[in-house]
Amino acid sequence: MEKLFLFVTLLSIFYSNVFSQGCLPEGITFTTQEQIDNFQTNYPGCTEIEGYLKIGVWPGNNSISNLNGLSVLTSIGGSCIISCNNYLQNLIGLDNITTIGFTLDIEKNINLTSLNGLENLVSIEKDLTIFENPLLINLNGLENLASIGEELRIFQNDGLINLSGINNLSSIGLSIHVFSNETLTSLSSLGNITSLGYQLAITQNYALTSLNGLENITSVGYEVAILNNTSLTSLSPLENIASGLNRLTIQGNDVLTSLAGLDNLDLNSLDNLLISVNYQLSECDVLSICNFLNNPTGNYQIAFNSTGCNSIGEVQSACLTSVAENPTAEVLLLSPNPASSFITITTPHGQPVEGVIIYNHLGQKILTAKPVNNTVDVLKLKAGLYAIEILTEDRITRTKFLKH
Repeated sequence: MEKLFLFVTLLSIFYSNVFSQGCLPEGITFTTQEQIDNFQTNYPGCTEIEGYLKIGVWPGNNSISNLNGLSVLTSIGGSCIISCNNYLQNLIGLDNITTIGFTLDIEKNINLTSLNGLENLVSIEKDLTIFENPLLINLNGLENLASIGEELRIFQNDGLINLSGINNLSSIGLSIHVFSNETLTSLSSLGNITSLGYQLAITQNYALTSLNGLENITSVGYEVAILNNTSLTSLSPLENIASGLNRLTIQGNDVLTSLAGLDNLDLNSLDNLLISVNYQLSECDVLSICNFLNNPTGNYQIAFNSTGCNSIGEVQSACLTSVAENPTAEVLLLSPNPASSFITITTPHGQPVEGVIIYNHLGQKILTAKPVNNTVDVLKLKAGLYAIEILTEDRITRTKFLKH
């Protein structure tokens, strides 16, 4: 009896392994509810699709209303495309899928209200694209998604309010592109992302007032683009990005008043700088921009903003304006400025300067000195824009200078 039981157990394991192997290397397309309902009968033991899985086709007049027949699937080797399903309201039936080997595209499903059914999805090898699903208000259902190999694209979802559901997403290989989601108000669910290999693009999200959720990103490999977000008031959540960029675009943000938050960017190898059509933008003299304008490495345009940031000349002038920590303090003078070897500090009432601290464009302290006859040696500093903190008997004053 024990031998018979062992034989039956081994036979069960054998058949389980045989019938759980990969299947459909060329992929499969479903266009009817009947095809989905009959999947397990037509493809017994098929749990790991090696090729693509496509559910629905244009123009969206298929009959698919549920995905329950696909509940045995555990992985997709190629792309998973869920497109143009007019009757589909959620993704229940895909509950056991943990990995997708290429892209996941969820697009043009006009009655889709929820991503429920993707709760066990952990990784997507290439891209996640969520496009034109007008009734989708958040991304709930993706709670266990941890990594996207290349790009996160969230486009033109007219009812999307926030990105709740991807709070555990911690790795995106290349880019985030959030574009034209008219009711989107929050990016806070992106708070675990720390680096992007290529691009951060936040574009044409008219209700978005804040970039909160991006504050933990420290590096972007190629481009930061903040365009046409007409309610956006601040860039401060970008203050931890200190990597070198090739392109920086700040355009069409109607109520943005300051570039504060971009101070720490390394623009020494920038190919293209565009700051334009931000009608209330008046403060552009952050260290990264001033440093670039002192030694530009590529094309640049600053125009059609508010006074103070309406031209290259206005920004360069603002870059040399003294800013005292004590707002009632009288202005001191640095001479010469720009400087090549020495700076002489003239205080309002001839007070001796007790010490100076010089910071680079990343806010790092690089020189502490006690001036001799109010003169500081800056010969060894590299060319660029610096902040200088000047200590006298009764106050501390901060200002800027350019080193040639």
